[in-house]
Amino acid sequence: RVVRCERGEVLFRPYGLSGIAVFDLSRQAQVGDEVVLDLLVAAALPEEASLRSRAERSERIHGVVPTYGDILRGMALPPVARVLCDRAQVDERQPWEPAGLDRLDGVVRGLRFTVEGISDARQCQVRRGGVAVEALDPATLEVRKAPGLFVVGEAVDVDGACGGFNL
Repeated sequence: RVVRCERGEVLFRPYGLSGIAVFDLSRQAQVGDEVVLDLLVAAALPEEASLRSRAERSERIHGVVPTYGDILRGMALPPVARVLCDRAQVDERQPWEPAGLDRLDGVVRGLRFTVEGISDARQCQVRRGGVAVEALDPATLEVRKAPGLFVVGEAVDVDGACGGFNL
C-alpha cells in the first residue's frame, strides 16, 4: 500500500538516498519499507515523457538509432544511467530495441529501494524529538507539568516539510 507520495529532488549519495523528497518522506519511513522512484513523472517536456518518445525524437534529430545511454543522457547522470541500464539488463552502449526499452522504462518508472534506516544524525538537517507540543501552554510555552520551565525553538518536537521555513 502507498503510505505517502512526494515530488521533488532526489540525490543518490554513497550512504543512500537524499534530497528534498526523501527528507519529506523520512518522517513516515520505517525499516523495510520500499521507496519507489518514477524518474519520468516530472519530465520537463511533454514530448519526452516516455523513453520511447525520447528515443524516437533523438533518432529523428540525429539520424541514427540512439543507444540506451543516449536516451538517458541529460535525464540521469552517467553513474545513475549505468545503474538503470544494469537493472534493466541492457547494455548502455547498444542501440535501443523495443523489448530492452520496455525493461528500461519499467526500471526508470519504478526504481526500487528498501529502507534500511535513517542516516547518521550528522546528515540530518532537522531531527524530531524534544518536548511534545501538547505538554506546553500555547499562550506562554510553559511546560504544564513543570511550572517555571519555558521551552522554545529546537527544544520543542516540531518539524515540517522542507521548503525553507525549517532550515
